[in-house]
Amino acid sequence: MSIPARYGLRWTVQLVGESEELQALAKMLSSAPRGLRILPGESVYYLHVPEFEAMTDPRKVLERGNVVVGRLNGLGHLKFGGFRPVSTGAVDGADPPTNFSVGRIDMPSEKLRAYIDFTPNRPPAMNAVVGPIVAALPLAESWAGAADRHAPDVDDALLLLTLAVKAEDWRLLYVVYEIIEDHHKGQVATVAKALRGGTEAEAKRTVNEIKRFKATANNRRVLGIKARHGHRKHAAPSRPMTFKEARALVEELLAAWLRSLP
Repeated sequence: MSIPARYGLRWTVQLVGESEELQALAKMLSSAPRGLRILPGESVYYLHVPEFEAMTDPRKVLERGNVVVGRLNGLGHLKFGGFRPVSTGAVDGADPPTNFSVGRIDMPSEKLRAYIDFTPNRPPAMNAVVGPIVAALPLAESWAGAADRHAPDVDDALLLLTLAVKAEDWRLLYVVYEIIEDHHKGQVATVAKALRGGTEAEAKRTVNEIKRFKATANNRRVLGIKARHGHRKHAAPSRPMTFKEARALVEELLAAWLRSLP
Protein backbone atom coordinates (compact mmCIF):
# COMPACT_ATOMS: atom_id res chain seq x y z
CA MET A 1 0.00 0.00 0.00
CA SER A 2 1.34 3.45 -0.90
CA ILE A 3 2.02 6.01 1.80
CA PRO A 4 -0.86 8.28 0.71
CA ALA A 5 -3.28 5.36 0.71
CA ARG A 6 -2.07 4.23 4.14
CA TYR A 7 -2.90 7.61 5.64
CA GLY A 8 -5.97 8.36 3.53
CA LEU A 9 -4.21 11.15 1.62
CA ARG A 10 -3.89 12.08 -2.02
CA TRP A 11 -0.23 13.07 -2.20
CA THR A 12 2.92 12.98 -0.09
CA VAL A 13 6.46 14.10 -0.86
CA GLN A 14 9.38 11.98 0.24
CA LEU A 15 11.98 13.71 2.41
CA VAL A 16 15.66 13.01 1.87
CA GLY A 17 18.25 13.79 4.50
CA GLU A 18 20.07 12.71 7.61
CA SER A 19 18.06 10.50 9.96
CA GLU A 20 18.57 12.73 13.00
CA GLU A 21 17.26 15.81 11.21
CA LEU A 22 14.25 13.91 9.87
CA GLN A 23 13.47 12.54 13.35
CA ALA A 24 13.73 16.04 14.83
CA LEU A 25 11.40 17.52 12.22
CA ALA A 26 8.86 14.75 12.75
CA LYS A 27 8.99 15.37 16.50
CA MET A 28 8.72 19.15 16.08
CA LEU A 29 5.71 18.90 13.83
CA SER A 30 3.79 16.26 15.74
CA SER A 31 1.43 19.06 16.81
CA ALA A 32 2.07 21.54 14.02
CA PRO A 33 -0.57 24.07 12.95
CA ARG A 34 -2.78 23.68 9.90
CA GLY A 35 -2.10 19.98 9.42
CA LEU A 36 1.56 20.22 8.43
CA ARG A 37 2.74 16.66 8.95
CA ILE A 38 5.81 14.47 8.56
CA LEU A 39 4.79 10.83 8.28
CA PRO A 40 7.03 7.82 8.92
CA GLY A 41 7.37 5.13 6.28
CA GLU A 42 9.75 2.19 6.12
CA SER A 43 13.02 3.99 7.06
CA VAL A 44 11.77 6.99 5.06
CA TYR A 45 9.82 10.11 6.03
CA TYR A 46 7.13 11.86 4.00
CA LEU A 47 5.81 15.41 4.00
CA HIS A 48 2.15 16.29 3.72
CA VAL A 49 0.42 19.68 3.83
CA PRO A 50 -3.32 20.24 3.37
CA GLU A 51 -2.80 22.09 0.05
CA PHE A 52 -1.67 18.84 -1.57
CA GLU A 53 -5.19 17.43 -1.45
CA ALA A 54 -6.58 19.96 -3.93
CA MET A 55 -3.72 19.50 -6.42
CA THR A 56 -3.89 17.39 -9.57
CA ASP A 57 -0.41 17.99 -11.00
CA PRO A 58 2.49 16.24 -9.19
CA ARG A 59 4.78 19.04 -10.36
CA LYS A 60 2.72 21.51 -8.35
CA VAL A 61 2.86 19.16 -5.37
CA LEU A 62 6.64 19.08 -5.61
CA GLU A 63 6.83 22.86 -6.08
CA ARG A 64 4.82 23.44 -2.91
CA GLY A 65 6.80 20.75 -1.11
CA ASN A 66 10.04 22.55 -1.92
CA VAL A 67 8.70 25.76 -0.39
CA VAL A 68 7.66 24.00 2.81
CA VAL A 69 10.96 22.11 3.05
CA GLY A 70 12.81 25.42 2.76
CA ARG A 71 10.69 26.68 5.65
CA LEU A 72 11.45 23.63 7.79
CA ASN A 73 15.20 23.86 7.15
CA GLY A 74 15.17 27.47 8.29
CA LEU A 75 13.20 26.63 11.42
CA GLY A 76 15.68 23.84 12.11
CA HIS A 77 18.54 26.34 12.02
CA LEU A 78 16.72 28.70 14.34
CA LYS A 79 15.81 25.97 16.84
CA PHE A 80 19.02 23.97 16.95
CA GLY A 81 21.73 26.42 15.91
CA GLY A 82 22.90 23.94 13.28
CA PHE A 83 20.87 21.85 10.89
CA ARG A 84 21.79 19.61 7.96
CA PRO A 85 19.21 20.57 5.33
CA VAL A 86 16.72 18.00 4.12
CA SER A 87 15.39 17.94 0.57
CA THR A 88 12.44 16.65 -1.42
CA GLY A 89 12.57 13.31 -3.19
CA ALA A 90 9.78 11.40 -4.93
CA VAL A 91 6.19 12.56 -5.08
CA ASP A 92 4.21 9.55 -3.91
CA GLY A 93 1.21 9.08 -6.17
CA ALA A 94 2.95 10.62 -9.19
CA ASP A 95 3.72 8.47 -12.21
CA PRO A 96 6.63 8.35 -12.68
CA PRO A 97 8.11 9.62 -9.40
CA THR A 98 10.56 12.48 -9.60
CA ASN A 99 13.75 12.19 -7.56
CA PHE A 100 16.24 14.79 -6.41
CA SER A 101 19.63 14.54 -4.72
CA VAL A 102 20.53 16.26 -1.48
CA GLY A 103 23.72 17.81 -0.15
CA ARG A 104 25.18 16.41 3.06
CA ILE A 105 27.18 17.93 5.89
CA ASP A 106 28.90 16.17 8.72
CA MET A 107 27.32 15.84 12.14
CA PRO A 108 24.02 16.77 13.82
CA SER A 109 24.29 19.63 16.30
CA GLU A 110 24.44 18.93 20.03
CA LYS A 111 21.10 20.69 20.50
CA LEU A 112 19.40 18.54 17.88
CA ARG A 113 20.79 15.32 19.40
CA ALA A 114 19.53 16.41 22.82
CA TYR A 115 16.10 17.22 21.39
CA ILE A 116 15.78 13.75 19.85
CA ASP A 117 16.93 12.07 23.05
CA PHE A 118 14.65 14.03 25.39
CA THR A 119 11.49 12.22 26.54
CA PRO A 120 9.35 14.13 29.06
CA ASN A 121 7.72 11.13 30.77
CA ARG A 122 10.87 9.26 31.80
CA PRO A 123 12.65 9.60 35.19
CA PRO A 124 14.18 13.08 35.66
CA ALA A 125 17.66 11.66 36.11
CA MET A 126 17.56 10.38 32.52
CA ASN A 127 16.92 13.93 31.29
CA ALA A 128 19.47 15.57 33.59
CA VAL A 129 21.87 16.40 30.75
CA VAL A 130 19.51 16.96 27.82
CA GLY A 131 16.64 18.57 29.77
CA PRO A 132 18.24 22.01 30.25
CA ILE A 133 19.39 22.06 26.62
CA VAL A 134 15.88 21.30 25.35
CA ALA A 135 14.27 23.80 27.74
CA ALA A 136 16.44 26.56 26.27
CA LEU A 137 15.47 25.83 22.66
CA PRO A 138 13.19 28.36 20.93
CA LEU A 139 9.67 27.17 20.16
CA ALA A 140 10.35 27.29 16.43
CA GLU A 141 7.61 24.75 15.65
CA SER A 142 5.02 27.33 16.64
CA TRP A 143 6.26 29.60 13.84
CA ALA A 144 5.49 27.16 11.02
CA GLY A 145 2.01 28.57 10.49
CA ALA A 146 3.28 32.16 10.33
CA ALA A 147 4.84 31.37 6.96
CA ASP A 148 1.39 30.84 5.44
CA ARG A 149 -0.04 33.98 7.01
CA HIS A 150 2.89 36.11 5.87
CA ALA A 151 3.76 34.58 2.50
CA PRO A 152 6.19 34.73 0.86
CA ASP A 153 8.35 36.77 3.24
CA VAL A 154 8.76 34.24 6.04
CA ASP A 155 9.47 31.35 3.68
CA ASP A 156 11.92 33.51 1.72
CA ALA A 157 13.77 34.54 4.88
CA LEU A 158 13.99 30.97 6.20
CA LEU A 159 15.19 29.55 2.89
CA LEU A 160 17.74 32.33 2.43
CA LEU A 161 19.01 31.73 5.96
CA THR A 162 19.58 28.06 5.15
CA LEU A 163 21.44 28.91 1.94
CA ALA A 164 23.47 31.65 3.62
CA VAL A 165 24.58 29.38 6.46
CA LYS A 166 25.52 26.55 4.11
CA ALA A 167 27.71 28.76 1.91
CA GLU A 168 28.73 31.41 4.50
CA ASP A 169 27.21 33.89 2.08
CA TRP A 170 27.13 37.46 3.41
CA ARG A 171 24.92 38.68 0.57
CA LEU A 172 22.15 36.18 1.29
CA LEU A 173 22.42 36.77 5.03
CA TYR A 174 22.00 40.49 4.39
CA VAL A 175 18.84 39.86 2.36
CA VAL A 176 17.39 37.99 5.35
CA TYR A 177 18.07 41.08 7.46
CA GLU A 178 16.49 43.34 4.84
CA ILE A 179 13.26 41.28 4.87
CA ILE A 180 13.07 41.75 8.65
CA GLU A 181 13.92 45.44 8.42
CA ASP A 182 11.30 45.98 5.74
CA HIS A 183 8.60 44.70 8.09
CA HIS A 184 9.74 47.28 10.63
CA LYS A 185 9.45 50.11 8.07
CA GLY A 186 13.20 50.28 7.65
CA GLN A 187 13.74 51.48 11.22
CA VAL A 188 16.81 49.78 12.68
CA ALA A 189 15.98 51.00 16.18
CA THR A 190 12.53 49.41 15.99
CA VAL A 191 14.04 46.09 14.96
CA ALA A 192 16.53 46.32 17.81
CA LYS A 193 13.90 47.19 20.41
CA ALA A 194 11.76 44.23 19.32
CA LEU A 195 14.72 41.92 19.77
CA ARG A 196 16.03 43.17 23.10
CA GLY A 197 12.78 43.17 25.03
CA GLY A 198 12.11 46.88 24.81
CA THR A 199 14.88 48.22 27.08
CA GLU A 200 16.62 51.31 25.72
CA ALA A 201 20.12 50.17 26.69
CA GLU A 202 19.76 46.81 25.00
CA ALA A 203 18.14 48.38 21.95
CA LYS A 204 21.03 50.83 21.64
CA ARG A 205 23.52 47.99 21.87
CA THR A 206 21.68 46.09 19.16
CA VAL A 207 21.59 49.16 16.90
CA ASN A 208 25.37 49.26 17.19
CA GLU A 209 25.59 45.54 16.38
CA ILE A 210 23.40 46.03 13.32
CA LYS A 211 25.53 48.95 12.15
CA ARG A 212 28.64 46.83 12.61
CA PHE A 213 27.02 44.00 10.66
CA LYS A 214 26.12 46.33 7.80
CA ALA A 215 29.55 47.98 7.75
CA THR A 216 31.20 44.57 7.54
CA ALA A 217 28.85 43.01 4.98
CA ASN A 218 29.11 45.97 2.62
CA ASN A 219 32.88 46.40 2.76
CA ARG A 220 35.18 44.81 0.20
CA ARG A 221 38.20 45.92 2.22
CA VAL A 222 37.09 43.43 4.87
CA LEU A 223 35.37 40.64 2.95
CA GLY A 224 36.94 40.83 -0.49
CA ILE A 225 34.73 39.22 -3.13
CA LYS A 226 32.23 38.09 -0.47
CA ALA A 227 31.16 41.69 0.20
CA ARG A 228 27.81 43.04 -0.99
CA HIS A 229 29.42 46.00 -2.79
CA GLY A 230 32.32 46.22 -5.17
CA HIS A 231 33.37 49.79 -4.43
CA ARG A 232 35.96 50.73 -1.79
CA LYS A 233 34.47 54.08 -0.74
CA HIS A 234 34.33 53.38 2.96
CA ALA A 235 37.09 52.57 5.39
CA ALA A 236 36.97 49.18 7.05
CA PRO A 237 35.09 49.11 10.38
CA SER A 238 37.39 49.16 13.37
CA ARG A 239 35.99 45.84 14.61
CA PRO A 240 34.62 43.80 11.69
CA MET A 241 32.11 41.06 12.43
CA THR A 242 32.88 37.44 11.84
CA PHE A 243 30.34 35.45 9.85
CA LYS A 244 29.54 33.50 13.02
CA GLU A 245 28.66 36.74 14.84
CA ALA A 246 26.65 38.03 11.88
CA ARG A 247 24.72 34.79 11.60
CA ALA A 248 23.92 34.82 15.33
CA LEU A 249 22.64 38.40 15.12
CA VAL A 250 20.45 37.79 12.07
CA GLU A 251 19.07 34.54 13.49
CA GLU A 252 18.19 36.33 16.74
CA LEU A 253 16.49 39.13 14.82
CA LEU A 254 14.62 36.62 12.68
CA ALA A 255 13.44 34.67 15.73
CA ALA A 256 12.25 37.88 17.39
CA TRP A 257 10.37 38.88 14.26
CA LEU A 258 8.70 35.48 13.98
CA ARG A 259 7.65 35.62 17.63
CA SER A 260 6.01 38.99 16.98
CA LEU A 261 3.93 37.86 14.01
CA PRO A 262 0.21 37.21 14.58
